[in-house]
Amino acid sequence: MVRRILVVAALGVSLFACKEERVLPPPAGDPGTDQPLPPSGSGVGQGDGSSGGSGDDDDAGTCTDLELTGVLVDENAVADDPLPGNGGTIADGIYNLEGAQVLVGGSGLPGPTGTTYRGTIRVSAGGTTFERVLQIGAQSGTPQETRARGSLATIAPNTTITLTCPTTTAEQYSFSATGPTLILTDLAAKRRWSYVLGL
Repeated sequence: MVRRILVVAALGVSLFACKEERVLPPPAGDPGTDQPLPPSGSGVGQGDGSSGGSGDDDDAGTCTDLELTGVLVDENAVADDPLPGNGGTIADGIYNLEGAQVLVGGSGLPGPTGTTYRGTIRVSAGGTTFERVLQIGAQSGTPQETRARGSLATIAPNTTITLTCPTTTAEQYSFSATGPTLILTDLAAKRRWSYVLGL
């Protein structure tokens, strides 16, 4: 009887020791990974690409054929608060990202954040169609590229970008369009992006 109990106990220990614990990878952008999360609420890094239609009808890689022509830009923290834009007319054309800032308030610490961007947007159809290709990178790891397409609805100094590919989502910005320069400010996320219209 004692021998039978010992055999059963040994078998139970053996089975327990052989069981492997399932370990799931951390979500993208988690502090334990090399990849940054897109700025919360900014929409700049949301979506995988756009060429029209809904995410169900378009493959993320075909959302736009827009070429990424922007240069690498370091995001900088600025000791300031976000202010509404001045509005203006957003002209049709291809714009390249030239500056990225996070506004940390008057008492915030200015300087590089460690995040980099390369970005190009295209506005067409009389300022009503929007396309974007964007790369977001960190100090280590491979930059993540996203592509998106949608529409613009502008009531100066605010604009709503409604993306329809790869998923449907709305982004709210305050903007200033002066000459070739377009500045989009996400007042909620306290981030500002400056674009320049190409020739």
